Amino acid sequence: MQFRICFSKPFKRSLQQLRKRYPQIQSDIESAIEVLFLHPSLGILIPHTIGVRKLRVPSSNMARGKRGGFRLLYLLDIEKNCIILLFVYAKPIRENLSQKEIESLVKEVLEEE
Repeated sequence: MQFRICFSKPFKRSLQQLRKRYPQIQSDIESAIEVLFLHPSLGILIPHTIGVRKLRVPSSNMARGKRGGFRLLYLLDIEKNCIILLFVYAKPIRENLSQKEIESLVKEVLEEE
């Protein structure tokens, strides 16, 4: 099954913020998207969510590999055949998103549609 990529408003905002500090983030995320096209369920399923997944994305601007790079949160929407990119954050700046923050993101994205 071929999925298409859907960019949510929260994702676009977070990417824009990170671009100021990490100029290569665009190409890093594009590489991750290519991988998601081939393996949509590659990311780790976040417990207690409606299918939100988290994918490690290495950063070209940080010499830390995947562990210290970015985290890409996304949702597989099987009905709409879409991989919805929810949010991206830099691991050195932020450890994790809380359950409440993830729920808020999902709610905002579902209201967009």
